[in-house]
Amino acid sequence: MGGRAYRRCDVKKYGLYFKRDPVKNFSPMPNDVFYLDLSYGAIAIYGYLMHIEDRKAFQSYASYGTIGRAVKMSANTVRKYVSELEEKQLIRTEPTTVTTRDGRKRNGTLRYYIRPIQEAVDHYQKQQLCQLKVDVERQRVQARLSRLCAAQELLPAVGQPTNPPDTVKRRVKAVRPVVEELARDESIAGESAGAFAAPARPQPPAVRAV
Repeated sequence: MGGRAYRRCDVKKYGLYFKRDPVKNFSPMPNDVFYLDLSYGAIAIYGYLMHIEDRKAFQSYASYGTIGRAVKMSANTVRKYVSELEEKQLIRTEPTTVTTRDGRKRNGTLRYYIRPIQEAVDHYQKQQLCQLKVDVERQRVQARLSRLCAAQELLPAVGQPTNPPDTVKRRVKAVRPVVEELARDESIAGESAGAFAAPARPQPPAVRAV
């Protein structure tokens, strides 16, 4: 049989384009899974859990060894990625027990529940928002500390020759707004109160009346 005839027979038997049934022989995978900052191992295990899930009970049973043989990973690696999926709120696990023939109970495999994908998306967005707030606060504190260091350089250092009074007054007057602004921030109010106060003038000794 020639190549063209074999190709025509093959197309006639299987069809030129394979028709995909969304329910039979395929495992659905939410598109949002690829945008939740998951590792490749967690995505592979999540896909396998979707594959073995009971669509009516929304649960599945599999040991770490069974999952590892399917995705070519060790049991410890599977355990790590399962914990990652739980932290991302993509799945929920429950321990199970089995009863042997002699009546003893032993630990069984985990029971996996696939959680709604929207819960994982909301959890991820909340984490991103919290991290953004932390980054903004860190930048704000770094900017304040930079201004604080610049203000410290304007003050006269201890042990150096005393500057003329007019020069000291000008420096203190330039630093005072920065110190007052920093004092309003509770995080560094304690540092700014004692370290950047203007040096007190020495009091003249008291004269005893004769």
